[in-house]
Amino acid sequence: MTSEFKPVHKSVGSRVIDDSINDYGVLKVKVDKSDNENMLGTGKRLVEQAQESRTRIQDITDKATALLFYTSNSIDSDIKFALRLLEGY
Repeated sequence: MTSEFKPVHKSVGSRVIDDSINDYGVLKVKVDKSDNENMLGTGKRLVEQAQESRTRIQDITDKATALLFYTSNSIDSDIKFALRLLEGY
């Protein structure tokens, strides 16, 4: 059986793909493509590239988050300073 949703008959010389399942006995296969050349390797490579790349929106979000963090900390410090001054009078 290959990755089709129903069992598919295979015989000597038939091609199978990397996620084939054999329900009946022993299956000998000759590997003619490396991991980088098959569908699984291609999918794996695309996922790795997507995980490593950053989008423009991620960069904008990071900058906005940093701005919000520093602004809120500054305002918090200013308010605390003003309250301490008022308590002193």
